[in-house]
Amino acid sequence: MSTAAAVRETIAGTFSGWRLWLIQFLVNPALFGLLMVWLLIPVGTIWQVILNGLLAVFLLVAAVILHAGTMNYFYDRYRSEKVSLKSEFARALHNLLPFLICAAVYYFLWRVINQLDSYRETLPIYIRSTLSASMRQHISLSFLMAIYSGFVFMLRWILLPGLMLPFALSAANHGLRGFGRKGIAAWKSAVLSLSYWLILILAALVGVFAVGEIALWTTDFNTSTYRSELFGFIVRLFFSYLLALCGWMLACSVLGRQCGGIDEARADVAGNPRA
Repeated sequence: MSTAAAVRETIAGTFSGWRLWLIQFLVNPALFGLLMVWLLIPVGTIWQVILNGLLAVFLLVAAVILHAGTMNYFYDRYRSEKVSLKSEFARALHNLLPFLICAAVYYFLWRVINQLDSYRETLPIYIRSTLSASMRQHISLSFLMAIYSGFVFMLRWILLPGLMLPFALSAANHGLRGFGRKGIAAWKSAVLSLSYWLILILAALVGVFAVGEIALWTTDFNTSTYRSELFGFIVRLFFSYLLALCGWMLACSVLGRQCGGIDEARADVAGNPRA
């Protein structure tokens, strides 16, 4: 299959399963609301501390079941026509600990990449200072800062997810066995695919970059009213959430297609390139 056909198939497969989309659309805001409630719970008594801990555990488990189960759904969707959401979420709960191990490693690497933000201004300034006067006339500081920001964006939202998510999917499906040969096979099937990286780039642009741009939109404060600003905020929030959800579902779809088709790929002729 050509890369273009693989990309079209993945995008089309993203919007299958309206029940899963509805669950994602409703449960994510509910979990966010519970998170806000959790932040407001005082810790003055032992019962409040216990309630605080129980709600934190519930939020963590619910988030894992939701997103690991979504990965499982797309994994099985490309292998079978009949997929049960109940069984996908149950398998995610069963493999909770391996998935959390992946999440912990991901979070650690995320924090490492975040350290690069402290050089967002100093490094471009230093690089430009080393250039000759003639080159500085054509290369502005804002251009170098944009290049650096793009580099950090690529590491944070494309490269790191692209390298880590196949193992997270394998852990959600196979438990600790997902860190062995199954996980390595899934990882190789994904990272060696051009369509995989193209879809991840699209998902990052839709689910992260576009959301950030919408968040920067502002109304004309000279003519706007409280109602118009509130309405604009609600509209921006709604579309930002839809775009972020689309980006995540795109990433899960391409993960399921690339990692879920390993068995079929093994049956191909040796050396046959995978889209």
